[in-house]
Amino acid sequence: MDAVGVAIVNPREPRAPPLSQPQRAVCLSRVRPTSTRAGLALGLLAASATAGALVGFGHRLGIPSRPFNAIARLLLGSRAEGVWGFAPLVTLTGVALHVTTMLVWGVVYVRLAAAHRGGARIAIAVGVAAMALLVELLVVERVLHAGVSGVLSPMQVVVVHAVLAVALAVGMRFALPPL
Repeated sequence: MDAVGVAIVNPREPRAPPLSQPQRAVCLSRVRPTSTRAGLALGLLAASATAGALVGFGHRLGIPSRPFNAIARLLLGSRAEGVWGFAPLVTLTGVALHVTTMLVWGVVYVRLAAAHRGGARIAIAVGVAAMALLVELLVVERVLHAGVSGVLSPMQVVVVHAVLAVALAVGMRFALPPL
């Protein structure tokens, strides 16, 4: 540099071509998600799909939050008993329990279905949804006296679990990247 701050270029020194890019070292390779992470992503998809069905059935009853209030009885017991409208503590507890349950079913499904393809994944999705229905009817409703079975008709409960099966089967395409 001279005294004025202008760079002096020696025309005899070799220079890099003007449009060349520096070479970058590749340090990171593509990381495949773990089955737990994929299951959680799938569980969120299943939670949104089944929550939509629950809100729809609740809306048909005249109170969209009613199914979530029934779910909240698992944790809140008698405090959630008979709560029909939106009550922040009760309804949000029910939503949190619903999402948590769907996250668990999503992880279970991914662990069972990750090694399979096509029709086997669909059959496993139906099996997991059937397992969720049995847990709802035999454990949550009969033993714990909570859950949506006391609020929704039996066919509506089956439809919610059918939505779960579809969400699991379809969502698996997005949960795991192709091999």
